[in-house]
Amino acid sequence: MEIEIEKCGAALCGTIVRARNPDGVSGPYEHLGKRMIWDMKPTDQAGSWANGKIWDPRNGRTFNSRMTLENGQLSVAGCVLGIC
Repeated sequence: MEIEIEKCGAALCGTIVRARNPDGVSGPYEHLGKRMIWDMKPTDQAGSWANGKIWDPRNGRTFNSRMTLENGQLSVAGCVLGIC
């Protein structure tokens, strides 16, 4: 799944723009165009955002979330009861 990250006011948001099957082939996906990440606000640490939300399309649940960009790699964590 590919997510396009963009500014949403003072925060960052992410929208599903492409999905691939296990063979890596792009195809139709029922959640294309849906927002998956929102309200990610920058922290005091460079390349880090927190206090956002992430939606899991597999089960429809939404989690508190944080993101970190390090060496060109974006890591996103969903958090439940303070455990990420």
